[in-house]
Amino acid sequence: MPAIIKAFDVAAYAEDGAPVIDVTGLFIDDVPEFSPKVQLRDVRSVDKKRTFIESVKAFSRNIETRVLVTFSKNPRNPFAPEPERRRFPPPRRSDPTLGSVTVELHHSMVRLPEEPMKPRRWDERVGFFAVSFEDYSSSEHQVENVRYVTRWRLEKKDPTAAVSDPVQPIVYYIGRGIPEKWRSYIKQGVEDWQVAFEAAGFSNAIVARDAPSMEEDPDWDAEDARYSTIRWLPSTIQNAFGPHIHDPRTGEILESDIRFFHNVIQLARDWYFVQASPSDLRAQDLPLPDELVGELVQYIASHEVGHTLGFPHNMKASSCYTVAQMRSPQFTQANGTEASIMDYGRFNYVAQPGDGARLIPIIGPYDKFVTEWGYTPFPQAATPEQEKPFLDAIAARQLDDPCLRFGSPGIDPTAQTEDLSADAIEATRLGLANLERVAGFLVTATGEEGKDYSLLENMHEQIFRQRDRELGHVANQVGGVVIERKVYGQDPQVYRPLPRERQQAAVAFLIENGFGVPEVLVSDDVLSRIGMTGVVERFASSHQRLLGSLYRSSRIQRMVDLEATSAVPTYTVADLTGDLADGIFSELAARAPRVDPYRRNLQRAFIELLISKLADDGAASSDLRAVSRGVLTELAGRVESSASSAGDAVTRYHLQDLAHTIRSSLEASYVIEIDS
Repeated sequence: MPAIIKAFDVAAYAEDGAPVIDVTGLFIDDVPEFSPKVQLRDVRSVDKKRTFIESVKAFSRNIETRVLVTFSKNPRNPFAPEPERRRFPPPRRSDPTLGSVTVELHHSMVRLPEEPMKPRRWDERVGFFAVSFEDYSSSEHQVENVRYVTRWRLEKKDPTAAVSDPVQPIVYYIGRGIPEKWRSYIKQGVEDWQVAFEAAGFSNAIVARDAPSMEEDPDWDAEDARYSTIRWLPSTIQNAFGPHIHDPRTGEILESDIRFFHNVIQLARDWYFVQASPSDLRAQDLPLPDELVGELVQYIASHEVGHTLGFPHNMKASSCYTVAQMRSPQFTQANGTEASIMDYGRFNYVAQPGDGARLIPIIGPYDKFVTEWGYTPFPQAATPEQEKPFLDAIAARQLDDPCLRFGSPGIDPTAQTEDLSADAIEATRLGLANLERVAGFLVTATGEEGKDYSLLENMHEQIFRQRDRELGHVANQVGGVVIERKVYGQDPQVYRPLPRERQQAAVAFLIENGFGVPEVLVSDDVLSRIGMTGVVERFASSHQRLLGSLYRSSRIQRMVDLEATSAVPTYTVADLTGDLADGIFSELAARAPRVDPYRRNLQRAFIELLISKLADDGAASSDLRAVSRGVLTELAGRVESSASSAGDAVTRYHLQDLAHTIRSSLEASYVIEIDS
C-alpha cells in the first residue's frame, strides 16, 4: 500500500462533526517523503526557529502551501570538489562558507473525485502512462499486476451521436507570463489535438483559452487545480515538460501544468538550423524569423500537450515512413514527417533542397489511433474487463499498418530517438549531405557585423552532434532486432532479427562515412575564426564513441545469441571485427601508405579497444576475446610489413608503434592467462 506519511491527533470537531487537525508539523518538520535533502548538498536537519509558513491558498479542489525551510549543514571542506550530480533541473550551489541553507518548498494537495472514473486497462501494444496495483483476487492462479491508463474523463453531451462535444472539454489556459508573440502558436499547439479526438468521437474536446487578466478576474490563480495551464519560466534550461496529476485509483487525469523553460527556443533553433535549413531559406540566416520560431514553439506545445493527455514517447513512429515519402511534399503535408508527434523525430533532415517536403512534425496517424483507443467511450461495457474486445479490435489494426505501432528504445533499430524514416542508412546518407550544406553556409548564416564568433562556434558543435546522432542510427542496425508487440492468436513472430546483409551494409556505410573526416567540417574559413586546436581530438572522440557503440557488451552478446539460435546465417562478431579491421586499416593496401592524424587516432583507438577485450571476462563469454586476439595477431603482421614501405616518417613510426603495442599486449595477456 502507499505509505502512511503522517498521523494526526484530532484537535477539535467542527459544527458539522468534521475533525479538525493541526497540520503545521506536516510542513515545518522534515517529513522524509517531502524532504528536499536529496537535492541539497550536505544538509543535516531542519531548524524550526528559521522555518516559516509563507502562504496557504485554499481552493475548492486543492490546497497550496509555500514554506521557507532552513537546514543546518554538515561541516565540509569548502575546497573539496563538488560531487557530480545529474538532476533536472540541476541543484543550485549554496555558499560553502555558511553553516545552513534555506529553500522554499511548495506543497500541493489535491482532493480526489468523490465518484471515481471507470478505468481503462493498459495494453503494452498502445502507448499510455499507467498506474498499477496487485490484484490478489485474480483467477489466474497468480497475483495479477493490474495497470490502468492515465486519461482525462471525457463524456459525450449526446451519447447517441457518432461525434459529440464533451460535457466538459479539456481546457488549457495560456499563462499570463507567456510572451505575446508566442501565445497564438501555443494555443494552436493545444488545439491541434482536436483532430485526434474526433477519431474517438469527440468534437472540440480540447481547447485553449487566455488566462484572464488581473482586471478581468483578480481571483483567478494558476495554482487552482480547476485550471490546467501552460506557463513560461525564466530559465536557461533548454527544455519543456508536460506533467499531470492523476487519481491513483483509476488513472483519471485531474489537472496539468505544462512548463516552457525560456531557453527551449535556443534548443529548437539549433536543431532546426542543422537539420532543416538546407530546405528552408528562412533558416539560412540567423536569427530565425519570429514566424518560423512560432511554428517550432507550436510543435513543442503539441508534443508536451500529448504527454498531459497520457501519452509517453513513441520512438517507433518515426520509422514507418519511407525515404521517398519523407521527401514528398504531398505525403508530408497530409501525414507529417513521423507517424506520431510523440516521437523524437525533430525536423526533416531527410528532405533535400528542392523537394518541397514538410519539415516540422504534426499530429500523425498514430496520435489519432492512440486517442481513439484511449478515449472512445464504450457505454455498453460496464467494467474495464468488458471493454477488452472493443479495445482489442482497435489495437489489431497495428498488424496491417506499421504506422500504428508503439515502441521504446532498446534493441529495436526501428524504435530509436532522433531518427527518421524506415531506412536508417539512406536517411543518414541524405542527412550527412545536408550537414555538409549547412557547413557550407555556416559562416554567413551566423555572422553579424560587430559580434564575436560564439554563435558560429555553437553551430559548428551542433553539426558535429547531429552527425554523431545520425551515424548512431546506422550503428544500431548491427545486432538489431525488430520488435512488433503482439498477443497470442496473432502472428507469432514478435522478434525479428535484421538480415545479415542489412547489418553488413550498415558497417560498410560507417567505414566509408562515419570514420571519415568531411572537408567542410575542417574548413579553414571556419577554423580560422573559432580556433584550430581540438579539432583532431573532436573527431577522435566521435570515432571512439562510434566504436564503443558497435562493441557495447549487450550488442555483442546479442549477436552471439542470434548466431546460436538463428536458422539462417547471421552477422557475427568475427564479421564485424574483420570488416572494421579491413576498413580502418585500408591504407595498408597502398604501395607507400600514408596515414593522416585523424586516421592515426582512429587506428590507435581500434587497437586499444581490441586489446581491452583480451582481459575482459565478459568478452571471453561472448567470443570477443578470441576474435580480438585473432584479429590483433593478423593486424600485427600487416602493420609490420607496411611500416617499412611507409610513405612518410610519421606513418612509419605510427605503424611501428602499433605493431609493438599489439605484440606486447598479446604477450602480456598470454602470461596473465598462464599465471591464472
